[in-house]
Amino acid sequence: MKPYKLILDAAIGTTKAGGSKTHGGTSASAFTLIELLVVIAIIAILAAMLLPALAAAKQKAYATQCLNNAKQIGLATFIYAGDNSDFYPFGVDVKNDPTWYDPTAWHFLLLPFVGGNTNSGSKVYACPSDLAGSGATYPVPPGYIRFQEDYRANAYMFRNTSIGAKMPLSTTAVHAPTSMLMITEKEYDSPDFQTTSDDSQAWLTGWNGGSGKNYKNSGFERHNKISPIATAADGHATRFKVPPYTGGGGAANPNYYPGLGDTRIDTSTLWTSPSPELYMRDFNTPGGF
Repeated sequence: MKPYKLILDAAIGTTKAGGSKTHGGTSASAFTLIELLVVIAIIAILAAMLLPALAAAKQKAYATQCLNNAKQIGLATFIYAGDNSDFYPFGVDVKNDPTWYDPTAWHFLLLPFVGGNTNSGSKVYACPSDLAGSGATYPVPPGYIRFQEDYRANAYMFRNTSIGAKMPLSTTAVHAPTSMLMITEKEYDSPDFQTTSDDSQAWLTGWNGGSGKNYKNSGFERHNKISPIATAADGHATRFKVPPYTGGGGAANPNYYPGLGDTRIDTSTLWTSPSPELYMRDFNTPGGF
């Protein structure tokens, strides 16, 4: 007998022989052991079919939330610039050391504009896909990272004193803001809070490796494996493509990011992308613009 026929028969109170069972004069339905096992098997099969789809939908929702976070950081940057003579954040080069809680660290400068505080940070800084970050105990040893932060800044825009910058970058100095990367993703415990093209090149150089800077600790792998989330300099949130991970067996490292170029104007560049969605800077100089 077909499974759905068994369930229907049970629902109307018939047995496999077509009759009905009575207890004390009252009609009652009853499952045989085989019928129960068939129903359980059907439920298990349906669950196995649905769970991957539900997991994919959950990850898609996480990516949407991360895009919203990136958008909020972009808006916070514009508000900050509006209050600071149209300059981007400027201060220390943020690492996993005392610079992390320096008052000029870019995440602290933007914190009032994303509804956060210096003790617990802001949900805007936390990607929901970063389960390791959300499950970590803060402050993270050795005790400098006080809250979850899954985003890093373009050091050519959010400048710091370690690259020789004497003053912040004006928003008007960025001539193609829709094409320039301003914020992208990172691991919560990565010390790389402000990235230069040299840093990005180092990721490429070790992409398929097992130590140092590589794909697995880049922070780029959270959404769809090759489509990290970013904020452009005009404030819109977007995604760009990175190379797939082909580690193991001595796989060669990639030469470029498919969706991220180094210089927009300068022909002197660390890597060349065929058709990038975003760029790191205009010129191959320490200032970038």
